[in-house]
Amino acid sequence: MNALAGQIGVKVINLPSPRFFRELFHPGNLSLFLSGFSEGSEASPPCRCTGTTPTAFRRSNPGPAFPADRMIREFREMVNRYGGAAKPIWNTELYFTADWIRPRFSPDFYRADENAVRYLTDLGEGVKQGISIHLTTFWVPLLSPHIKVGPNNPEWIPGENAVMFNALARWFEGAEPLAKFRLEPDTVCYVYRRRDRSLIAAVWNYGRLSGLTPGWRNIRVMDLYGNPLTPAEAAISSAPLFCLPEGIGESEFLKQLKQTSLEWKQPFRPAQVVRKVGDTRWITLRNRSKKAASCTLRLNGGKGGEGKGTIAGGASAVLRLPVRDAVPVTSISFSGSEEQFPVREYENPVIRAGEVIRIASPDGVLRANGTIAVRAGRAVCRFRVEDTTRAGVSPLRAPWQTDSLELFLDFEPQNFPLSGAENYTAETIRLFLLPEERGAGQFVLDSLSLRREEFRWSVHRDSTGYTVECGFPIRKGAKVLGFSVRANDAESPRSVAVRSAQWGKGPLHRNRCCFGIVMLP
Repeated sequence: MNALAGQIGVKVINLPSPRFFRELFHPGNLSLFLSGFSEGSEASPPCRCTGTTPTAFRRSNPGPAFPADRMIREFREMVNRYGGAAKPIWNTELYFTADWIRPRFSPDFYRADENAVRYLTDLGEGVKQGISIHLTTFWVPLLSPHIKVGPNNPEWIPGENAVMFNALARWFEGAEPLAKFRLEPDTVCYVYRRRDRSLIAAVWNYGRLSGLTPGWRNIRVMDLYGNPLTPAEAAISSAPLFCLPEGIGESEFLKQLKQTSLEWKQPFRPAQVVRKVGDTRWITLRNRSKKAASCTLRLNGGKGGEGKGTIAGGASAVLRLPVRDAVPVTSISFSGSEEQFPVREYENPVIRAGEVIRIASPDGVLRANGTIAVRAGRAVCRFRVEDTTRAGVSPLRAPWQTDSLELFLDFEPQNFPLSGAENYTAETIRLFLLPEERGAGQFVLDSLSLRREEFRWSVHRDSTGYTVECGFPIRKGAKVLGFSVRANDAESPRSVAVRSAQWGKGPLHRNRCCFGIVMLP
């Protein structure tokens, strides 16, 4: 920081006494620190700039919990509020520009698009930079770019970042921020005034979407490496596009950018999972455009299959396609587009309400059977668990570590968010029935959609096992229910569960796509 201060002409000051630090870190005294540090004294001259190390707000809104542009704005407001006159803000550390960790010596450790986004964000928000750029940011090994065991030193060549930084220096050196426009969906446009007083803009999608076309006229477009793009090639993505007016004035240039209406080259996007339920595959599609549209999709993997549908603008729909073979679907594509969307297929057991479910542990010691029936708007589960050992009572065990029957419920098994489809939703419930406990302790509930009072349950223990019954309301008009059951067996008060048996494939406690499906009457 001393070296940086010397370069920009800021006098390095001696910090006050240890009492200053005690006061600084006392809760609520940040305002005292900022005001006092800015006003200064004879012993400590005032601070002329502030510096940030934005480890927690590296990317633009809305990706991380702390979006870069919002955090910069709030930091500036706080400094101005407590420090009097506005102070320049410097970004003094930017080693990692992404929100995930990559192998240190992999080629994408410093990605060109992410570096460009951060530099253009700082420039657009009026933040200066004093950052050392590592040689490995610019140079990559010619013969073994994917080595991950350590640095190697054969012949090195300029990498993507070198080309990108060259383009940034050529087009944005000395530029100042002029305007900022938000575009839908999840797109930002910064406009800068260059050193020669001409205008240049940078546009990218911070939601990491791709395939958006801007429809600009008389605007020259380049990619982040400075390569010219034709109108057909100019697609908005997470990599910035550079825009220059061509044959139009500043006001028209700004008007076009501000009023940009982005259109999808291919508006449909599938959820990241496909559920195979009996002889049918469930696929969720979302129409990302504002208008109703029709599509023909292809399932890739095995004999695949095709399906057609029309979906309203901004809406989602579930398509059901027949299963042609046992080979899982690996990706989905759409007619007229070369893009493929990878998917994960889950094969779910399926029964009709009232049919018997039988489960057993791998060693055959623990067995259970039961049914789930529906009547008068309620579902009732009845299960008999054959378990001759007694777990006893221990306050140190979790419900799944002792004798217990777990029920997993999903009232919206066909609702697949486009990302994170496996995660529990507000309509997903996990509950435990514990035969060794007494009273209210026999029922443990984890639910956001149903209250404890809405359940009716009972547990009866005998010498060969226990019987449980649990009833709960179901949604009016529902035709399917996500459901799984798991029995756990601990053999003594000093042990945790040593075996289990379940209906449903995979980790039920963290993946709702592993639940079975019950067809309701």
